[in-house]
Amino acid sequence: MNLFESKIPEDFIIPDWENEKYFARMLKMSDCYVDYINVMESMEVIPEVRGGVDWPTPDLTIEDNLISLGYHQRQSEYNQGFSYIIFTKDTKEYFGCFYIYPMGFRTPVNDENTKFDADISFWITKRFYSKEVYFSFWDDLQAFIKKEYPFLGFIFQTN
Repeated sequence: MNLFESKIPEDFIIPDWENEKYFARMLKMSDCYVDYINVMESMEVIPEVRGGVDWPTPDLTIEDNLISLGYHQRQSEYNQGFSYIIFTKDTKEYFGCFYIYPMGFRTPVNDENTKFDADISFWITKRFYSKEVYFSFWDDLQAFIKKEYPFLGFIFQTN
C-alpha cells in the first residue's frame, strides 16, 4: 500500500542525492553499524534538531537499530516513507539522516497542515552540527525535495 496515496507513483524510482557538499541514498539494514555509532554519539543533538521525537534513548541497542533500519528499508521499498543516510561528499563521512513521511504518519493531520503531502525531518551528527551547517543543509534539502519528489507541499519538523 502506498501511504502517499496518488502523490508517489507505484513505479517511482527513489533518487539518490548528490551535490558539491553531500551524497545521500536510501538507508539500509547494511548501514546498521555506522548508523548506530553515529546515533549514539549524537544522542543530545538529535532531539534538538529533528523535532517531535523522543529518540534515541540511552538504552537503544544495535539490535534495536537493525530492526529500525529494516523497517525504514521496507517502507522505502513500498513507497510508504523514505529514509536517507547522508555522507559528506569530500570525505565520505557519516553526516546524518533525513526522513520523508506522508502527513498523518508521524504528525497528526489538522486544519493547518492538510495542504501538505509530506512531513520531513532530519538530523546532523554531533561532529558536524552547528546552526550555520543546520540551516545551510535545510536549504539544500528543501531544494532537493522540490526537484525530485512530486509533492504539492511539505512541512519540516524541527525544533
